[in-house]
Amino acid sequence: MTRPMTTDTVRDDTNWPDVNVAQWAETKRSFHLYAQMLGKLRVALSPSQPNWMFTALLLSARGITTGPVPWHDTSVEASLDVFSSELIVASSTGKRRRIALLPVRTVAEIYAELRSSSAR
Repeated sequence: MTRPMTTDTVRDDTNWPDVNVAQWAETKRSFHLYAQMLGKLRVALSPSQPNWMFTALLLSARGITTGPVPWHDTSVEASLDVFSSELIVASSTGKRRRIALLPVRTVAEIYAELRSSSAR
C-alpha cells in the first residue's frame, strides 16, 4: 500500500536517496557535453528566430530530446537515452540511428558519429 501524497510526505527526506555529487562528477560532465551536442544540433537545424527560446531541450521519459526539428521536407529528433546509454537520431521518414555511448568512447568520437548520422 502506498501512502497518499501529502505535504508531510513531500518533506520526508527518507524518500530520497543520498546523492554524493563527487561520485558522479565524470558522468555529470559527460551528460553536460552530450546535452550540448543535442543543443547545437537543434540550433543548427531550426529555422532562424529572433530569440533563443526555441533551442531548449525537452525532458522525455528516458532522458532529454530536441523534440522534432524541421529538416528539408521532413523532421528529425535527437535524444539522449540515459537508460540504454545511447544517442538516438530519428527521422519522420522512419529512419533511426543509435549511437552507443558505452563502452567508453571519447566525446569527439560520439560527436563525429552524431554529425555523420544527422547528415544522412
